[in-house]
Amino acid sequence: MTTIPAVPPALPAQKGSASAPAQADLQRPLDGVVPAVELRDVRKSFGKTEIIRGTSLAVKPGERVAIIGPNGAGKSTLFNLIS
Repeated sequence: MTTIPAVPPALPAQKGSASAPAQADLQRPLDGVVPAVELRDVRKSFGKTEIIRGTSLAVKPGERVAIIGPNGAGKSTLFNLIS
């Protein structure tokens, strides 16, 4: 099982920065497997408050992933964006 902390990064990733995933990395399948669920640079704001900041995630078919974090970290918001 993979565990993903739901606490967003301190600053949003900027294009071309070291923390932003390379475009080629986003287009490459995981070990030749097409992800069952894939998020790329997902962002969500409520007014001026950015709740989800550039989250990317790829889940292989059959893989289990847990999203953990404190209250208000954006776990439910992330699931609502997926659905």
